Amino acid sequence: MGLGPYQAIPLAEARKRATQYRLMILDGFDPIEERNMQREANAPKDKPTVGTFKELAERYIKNNEDGWKSPVNRQQWKQTLNDYVYPIIGDMPVSEIDFDAVSKVLMQHTVNERAGREGPLWVVKHPTATNVRSRIHLILRKPVRDGIIRGENPADLKLLLEGDDIPKNVRHREKH
Repeated sequence: MGLGPYQAIPLAEARKRATQYRLMILDGFDPIEERNMQREANAPKDKPTVGTFKELAERYIKNNEDGWKSPVNRQQWKQTLNDYVYPIIGDMPVSEIDFDAVSKVLMQHTVNERAGREGPLWVVKHPTATNVRSRIHLILRKPVRDGIIRGENPADLKLLLEGDDIPKNVRHREKH
């Protein structure tokens, strides 16, 4: 167990702490466990929450849309989220969004009437699915950074493609 940085803790203080910890051990207490319990007691009780994915996405759009190039871009963001994302993960708490949830969005059944095809969004409307994935990724960056979502961003393309759910070699084919 460390007693603190030697530059910040005078030798006399370090010796005093070491003696206290030895006495605790003799009394049957684990000083590291005691320190950890004290840290937990002093830690904030609630993990920060951001609500549902839809709430987070709407805040993201509100905070960022002024920097987007055109009103068309703003409309596309809102429309793709409304059409493809919110029905599947819109009401889901952000902390529960994982690779499976993002895969469900990308692999949902859809129809491309112009091309006369139907099937998974990732295959039938690949450019749209790519935009959807990218938008989810951008929206989830802050919760990942803040530790609300543990680990990697669930919409990370490389990690999604490592699994078996998302086809890797998809080419956009439009019927002309």
